[in-house]
Amino acid sequence: MKYLSHLIEEIIFQGTLLLSFFLLLHCNDAKPVNIDASGSATGFLLSIELPGTGGEPLPDGFPSPSVNTFYDAGNSYVDLNFPGAFSSDETFTMSFENVTTVQTPAFVGYDNFTLLQGETVKNVGFALGSDDDNCLDRSGDRFSVRIRRNSTGENFAYTFVVLDGDYCVFESAPTAAPNLGGLAQMDATCAQLAIQKGLPRVPTNYKAMVAAVSASHGNRNPGEALSPTSFFRSGKKYVRRQADGIWVKIFQNSSSWPPNTWSPGVNFDNPFGENANGYWTGMNSGWGSQTFESCMNPEGSESWKPSTTSTDSGAIGAPSISPNDAARANIQTCSSATESPSTFICVYSP
Repeated sequence: MKYLSHLIEEIIFQGTLLLSFFLLLHCNDAKPVNIDASGSATGFLLSIELPGTGGEPLPDGFPSPSVNTFYDAGNSYVDLNFPGAFSSDETFTMSFENVTTVQTPAFVGYDNFTLLQGETVKNVGFALGSDDDNCLDRSGDRFSVRIRRNSTGENFAYTFVVLDGDYCVFESAPTAAPNLGGLAQMDATCAQLAIQKGLPRVPTNYKAMVAAVSASHGNRNPGEALSPTSFFRSGKKYVRRQADGIWVKIFQNSSSWPPNTWSPGVNFDNPFGENANGYWTGMNSGWGSQTFESCMNPEGSESWKPSTTSTDSGAIGAPSISPNDAARANIQTCSSATESPSTFICVYSP
């Protein structure tokens, strides 16, 4: 019995030694713990370095960033929220490190800032170049910004994840006007196709590029002036994958929209689609809403929901780099379920 008791104690002792050795061997390989707080009030993915496990401790008085994810192909800004005000002005210097993006980021403005006495928030910006002509995220794209407090020398590296900032465009299957189902159904089709294609971002933000009247879904005008809520957005690059699998840029929006305001001879880089029969638009050649050519329902309240006895026509855009033809190159009857069905264009429009 004594022998058995001694044997058990020996096994426990050896196990403890092995566990201690394992912890000693791996304690310096601790990784950041990602806490998914996307459902929280802030809605961010928090990357937290646990103190004492190989992570870099946050010095007292250092800020917390308002976001930890940026999009490339443009300027991104973050609020640095300090836990309290300093008793005097404090100057901080920033530098990049551990950059894995295709394009090296740059600071918007200077690589330093001064937090004035009494301030607790400082906004800083980063310019991020586009990595390619597709809209897909590259796994592992990130960069760190080391912020140094000049008065004390204390510093800390903040890591930011970088996602693709280009906006996806794609074409639906050819669909006859009586089968479109109205604007709500067209948008739902765009969302479903975005999922099937494995495209990033919220699927319901993919919407049909058509001018429309819709009492139930809200009117739409792709040719409206640029704003934070317009269908197309300023500074964004719109890209699509061709039938041959190659990604191409359609255009990169500037501060001028619709395209009929561009200088004469300025065209898109590539067409919005490839279907020879074109795609439904409901627009005129100046990208204005052409409501009487948007396949209205008999009640006159919903575009793209005609009856099989409708006498309306629908404006069709051509797969062309010409801005005029891209918006309206032809018209087609709205009543036939068999006549050369056209596609419609889906655009990421958050």
